[in-house]
Amino acid sequence: MTITGKTEKLELNTLRFENLKGIESRCQESLTDFKEGDKIVVISLGEFKNNGIELNDGIYFVKVESCKDFLSRYVDTIQKEIVKPSQND
Repeated sequence: MTITGKTEKLELNTLRFENLKGIESRCQESLTDFKEGDKIVVISLGEFKNNGIELNDGIYFVKVESCKDFLSRYVDTIQKEIVKPSQND
C-alpha cells in the first residue's frame, strides 16, 4: 500500500491511497463477494501519538449498504473497550 499526500500538512483531504490491495474479497458484514464498482467503506481505529495517527491491526472493508450495522456494532465494541480499563481504577 502506498499512502500519498502532503506530509508537511497531513489532513483527511490530502490523504490518498493508491494500489490498495489485500486478501479481502468480501464484505466484513454481509460476507458477500465484492464486485466491480461496489462502493466500500474502510473502517479502522487509530490513536494520535507523536504527531501522527497509529492505526490498530483491524482494518475492515464493508460495502456501503452494510456499513451502518457494522459501524454500530464496531462503535459499541470500542466504547466497551474504553470503559473496561477505567473500571479497574
